[in-house]
Amino acid sequence: MKRIGVKVALLAVVASMVILVLVPTGAIAKFRPTSLSEVASAFASRPVSVECRSVKEDSIFDWAWGYVWAPTSRSTVTYIFDEACVGALAIGSDISEITDFMKAIGAEVLVHEAYHLKRVPGNQNEALTECRAMRHYDVVLRMLGASDATMDRLMPIMLINHLYIRSVFPEYNLEWCRIPVRYDRWRGNPPRAEDG
Repeated sequence: MKRIGVKVALLAVVASMVILVLVPTGAIAKFRPTSLSEVASAFASRPVSVECRSVKEDSIFDWAWGYVWAPTSRSTVTYIFDEACVGALAIGSDISEITDFMKAIGAEVLVHEAYHLKRVPGNQNEALTECRAMRHYDVVLRMLGASDATMDRLMPIMLINHLYIRSVFPEYNLEWCRIPVRYDRWRGNPPRAEDG
């Protein structure tokens, strides 16, 4: 009986040592998914990277889903909360373990932050950037591999979130920004003619 107890104790010590070697304390969980960087680069019209980080690595994620350092035209990296990154990455395979909310947030944040990195007038303005991003929600979802069924689930969430952000945070509200006519099917509206 004693020999078994000693063997178990030795196995536990060895296992602990292996875990300590393989998983160091304070390990960095940040990652840069190539596929998300490619999508961001397309919207930014230049090569940029997406770096995903956790709240433990970046306290900004206590209150924001993503950000770009100013001046945005000189920045080449957008930092996105890791759960939003996972959401965006889950769209193509429509992974059921990831909520539709996190998929929608991931796509929204990705396109929004990419427009901050685009070298155009007003790229540091939150309201203008939010409007530019919203007008390409369907495009970013397709680029992330969304099927028609996934689009039908995620677009309403994204549009509701866009309207919520605009109503709660005035700095994101551009009065003249209109939701495109092509989004009517996801808003439950009957088809209408394109705006002039």
